[in-house]
Amino acid sequence: MKIILNQEVLREKMSKNPDKKYIQRLQNADDLNRQMFSDTGRLMSLKVFNGKYPGTKLNPMTKEVMTYIGGLRIELLSNGMWLLPLVEMLYKDNTIYDLESKLFRHFFGN
Repeated sequence: MKIILNQEVLREKMSKNPDKKYIQRLQNADDLNRQMFSDTGRLMSLKVFNGKYPGTKLNPMTKEVMTYIGGLRIELLSNGMWLLPLVEMLYKDNTIYDLESKLFRHFFGN
């Protein structure tokens, strides 16, 4: 999964405003495991998210978005719940931890 980390480094370096600390954290990682996946999470305002990922459809109640490696996301709703849109399913929870695990297992199989 080191390839995924390297691809994310390149994607971030080519972005309009690259986050140097994020790039360094990815470059120092040995491999992408569940903990490292969680560590790639960055909470973004809707304005920042829409600038970085234009055209992404979000829930109308979304107020902020936690983004992860590869542009994966979990949305923070205005009622304080977290929303994970996965394929045809929507998962909601009061905390983000179980949703991060579901997201990681779905895309990376661990």
